Amino acid sequence: MRSPEEILRSGDAFNHIYGTWQRLHFGDEYIGKALVISMVQASISNSRGIHVTVCGESGWGKSTSISSAMMLLPEDIQNTSDLSPQSLYYSTFIKDGDIIFVDDMVWSDGLGATIKKITSDFQKSISRETVHDMEGKTLNSSNKLTFWISQVDMHADEQIRDRFIVLEIDNSEEHRRGVMDFLKSQASGLIPELSSDLRISEDIELCKEIISNIRSVGPFEIIVPFAQQIIFSGDPRSFKMFLDMIRGFAMFRYPIRNKDENGRLIADVADFNDAVEIYNGIGGIDRNKLSKNEELVMNSIIRRGEATYAEIGEDTGIPYQSVIYLLYGRGKDSQNNNGLFAKCGNLQKIDGKPVRIKATSGEKFVLSPRLMLNTQESTAGAAS
Repeated sequence: MRSPEEILRSGDAFNHIYGTWQRLHFGDEYIGKALVISMVQASISNSRGIHVTVCGESGWGKSTSISSAMMLLPEDIQNTSDLSPQSLYYSTFIKDGDIIFVDDMVWSDGLGATIKKITSDFQKSISRETVHDMEGKTLNSSNKLTFWISQVDMHADEQIRDRFIVLEIDNSEEHRRGVMDFLKSQASGLIPELSSDLRISEDIELCKEIISNIRSVGPFEIIVPFAQQIIFSGDPRSFKMFLDMIRGFAMFRYPIRNKDENGRLIADVADFNDAVEIYNGIGGIDRNKLSKNEELVMNSIIRRGEATYAEIGEDTGIPYQSVIYLLYGRGKDSQNNNGLFAKCGNLQKIDGKPVRIKATSGEKFVLSPRLMLNTQESTAGAAS
């Protein structure tokens, strides 16, 4: 078996960790890759942070996709504490550089505001003034926190969506059959259960040691010398996150990446190409990116011109109340900051009984960024 140092020197650390995750969780390739590339952001001194939220209905594996990734982290950076707006400031269990898993997240105004503040400046702690025993006190959050969140829908406001890679669990019939076959093979002994598979247990420990090694040598400032040659169609926040993906691959390959005269790690075109592969696979990064169910709802409205909630449900198979959630979001302020009405400016509510939703024609709802690097070494493109 190779040592963590040998895996790092081979440039194969990312693939080893992702491959181990894939043996723990069936399918959902790009959820796994997004989680793995976010693991090393705390070791990059100029990263702005990559946070991941996995959405989907209960029972399809959104929680296990993240809990499987948590198994690959050193115990001292795993954090599954219950979160409140206050705990992010005063908890002694949340340390600098922790990766925090919040299962079945329900966004509240207070928690959303706190996470916005913390994720807006990944490298720094955020202060909050409070009163304790009649005396003023300053509380400071930990810094370089990475959030992994599972939830049914991504109904946080756009400023929170702006800070996360939003991914959906695969709920296709093909995926369901694959999961069932996987479980049946385990039960029948054709493939070993996790608890009895010595090889995968060893690989899990190797993953932990790789991340510990990276944590011990960092943080590095990582430069992307070809950044000016990247042609990117998208908003600045998306581009920043894409750059952090490139830096993440360079961090995983730090033993074989050159340094400049200032000790900065230099990303390679190979890091760019691997980041493009993930970027394409997740369908780009956009605060207004539509989920599969949101696309179904929009297609129903566009096809009909005007549609009632019931007609949308009839077209899509989505329950009536879920259609309303998708259109307006959840929570008392939902109509102001999330849901399709917040994402798509060409939607119009026509009052009456029954309520009808109209989509004006001629507008695009989401523009997927395109990437291209013009160098002699590589040319890469992303789907529009």
